[in-house]
Amino acid sequence: MKKTFILLCALFALVACATEAIDETTEVAQNGQTIKLALTINRADVFADDPGTKATVKATWADGDVVFVFFQGVSTPKYMELKYDGSARTWTSTQKNDLVASDLGSSGTMTAVYLPYGSSTTVTAEVKGRFTFDPPYSGVFLQASQVPYTYDSAGLKGTLNLAALPLDNGKYVHFDISGYDATHTYSLYQDYVAPIQIDGVDADDMGTVASVGNPSYSIPGYIDAANGIVSFSGVLDDSAVSQALDYQFSINDETASVLYTRDAGTKTVSKAMYIGIGDISSSTTWNATEYVDLGISSGGKKYYWATKNLGATTESGEGSFGDFYAWSETTGYSLSGTFKSYSSSHAFSEDPVFETDPWGQLPIGNDPAHAALGGLWRTPTWEEFNLLSENTISQFDRAMATVTTEYVDMGNYVGWAKYNVGASSVYEWGNLYAWGETAPKSSTTSKCYTESNYRGDHTTDPATALWGAPWRAPTAEELELLFNGSTGYYRCTWKTNMYGISGFNGWEVMADVGAPVRYGTEIEFPAAGEGNDKYEYNNGYIYYGNDNPQYRGSWGRYWTSTLSTTYDNRHMMLMFNQTLVVTPTTDYPDWYGFSVRPVIDLGSAAAGATFTSKKNSKTLFLPAAGYVESDNPQLQGFKALYWASNRVNSTELIENKLSTCYTISSYFGATTGEKHALKDGLPIRPVFTLPAD
Repeated sequence: MKKTFILLCALFALVACATEAIDETTEVAQNGQTIKLALTINRADVFADDPGTKATVKATWADGDVVFVFFQGVSTPKYMELKYDGSARTWTSTQKNDLVASDLGSSGTMTAVYLPYGSSTTVTAEVKGRFTFDPPYSGVFLQASQVPYTYDSAGLKGTLNLAALPLDNGKYVHFDISGYDATHTYSLYQDYVAPIQIDGVDADDMGTVASVGNPSYSIPGYIDAANGIVSFSGVLDDSAVSQALDYQFSINDETASVLYTRDAGTKTVSKAMYIGIGDISSSTTWNATEYVDLGISSGGKKYYWATKNLGATTESGEGSFGDFYAWSETTGYSLSGTFKSYSSSHAFSEDPVFETDPWGQLPIGNDPAHAALGGLWRTPTWEEFNLLSENTISQFDRAMATVTTEYVDMGNYVGWAKYNVGASSVYEWGNLYAWGETAPKSSTTSKCYTESNYRGDHTTDPATALWGAPWRAPTAEELELLFNGSTGYYRCTWKTNMYGISGFNGWEVMADVGAPVRYGTEIEFPAAGEGNDKYEYNNGYIYYGNDNPQYRGSWGRYWTSTLSTTYDNRHMMLMFNQTLVVTPTTDYPDWYGFSVRPVIDLGSAAAGATFTSKKNSKTLFLPAAGYVESDNPQLQGFKALYWASNRVNSTELIENKLSTCYTISSYFGATTGEKHALKDGLPIRPVFTLPAD
């Protein structure tokens, strides 16, 4: 809410006047008539009580400065401009819009306005009986209101004692920054400082029309090339006068879409004061965070989203996950390693200690985004995530494979071939291979699966060799994730006579409710048996080849690409029968004949959701960083989960030590209602808001 007022009385100086008084003037004729000047111009230094400001604040006249002079009873938009020549220390007058000497009469009242950084400001035609500045000027300005003048053959006489607008608390504040780009537009936001704006001068009573906005509203910056700064000025809020307060600053580079933030520490402002806030290009002093404006407005606010996760170095790909935070904790922890083998050095296993109101809004002091970046930045509420969803079109993308053979995405970073190597459909067993060999073996003594007959290369992956890259054999970890029931992601069921084929038995693995893919997604592993040589009492050696495998229909053996950590020339393998599944924790010699089920990489660190604005087509990307449970990363590449700063249905959540997060994946879409344990580590995507126009 703005306070608007019209100043009707002549102003007195807030502080001591500058000693400089200039009455040398040069006139420029208008329509053949010259208004001769014999004016004296004095100015008050707003910041005279703060002598350290003289070098930066425009406390004295500068080359090109303009004073606008308006005359009572002269119809708008006629007025006069006085322009200062710094080298000659003289003023040049220009009569605007056909102002002539006869308009002035022999005496009258005039009002003068000096806009320190408003030399290019123009005055527009009458608006409700007003001379209007275009654009309106925001910042400390000087004025001399209702000044009497006389005009005769000696010229226009009068004394313009320019001073700042008197305030109830008298506390103007000025800030400046260096390290700026002269082609960019900057604005400042500070919780205790309100913008002051002059809109124009009333044509009837010569009062200036000015307003003071709310603290934290935009204060435009003006480039002061002579001093190498961008200048901002405003009015200190009454509640902040003489109070020791933490001054946090946000500088919005509107051209580059970068929000610079800095905590300048505790300050007590009890008088008009200048505060230099440094070089914004210095990363040791300022946080520079890029943002995107998706055109989202609601409730009188505009929403701006950081383009990267908190702690991230990139927007997508490796380095885009950023840090992970327990809810309400301001210290984050990153993951180490490479994609699919991430680890966390921090165990997210203890409930965080925090303070919260009964309805679960995260206090700003416990907000990780605000703690790390300061200024306007904070963690979004779940309502703001809803606004993001409602005002954008979202699409979840993963690095899907382009291959001709069909595969099933079970949600563990790889696509699983629907059938084994050597088969041409799901209705066939496939062949049995020694690891590193590319052809199956028969039960003939000289060709069977024995150590002496091994002709393979222990480093050759049979899936890659036979199907070609990017197909490969799965790792032990990838197979274990499917068959290890403790994860709760998959449901394994022994199937007899699969597809109606007699004796075609094996395990069906189905995605359960907790899996990162659609419920019911399934894949079958037939019990194709194994190839080996076995000594049987009274029968001697029996050779089981691809043509007569042992245990077909009752046992399955599947190679993994994971080497044994105990013996050379061995790989880990999965084995199962109808009642037992032994996850790949056992190694076998490479010459045994086992099934091979190829996989292909799907998930990647570039996976995530792209939100395209319905308003301006700009985009925001949220990487699928997953979360960390204890010290185990979960769902990286498959699901984007982000903390919200408030807890929906908080009575239930507080009792169960849960909080609300925003999630999106390719299979389940977006939701803001998902709950996670407070102690889990989730990423943060910062947001800030500004008053809507």
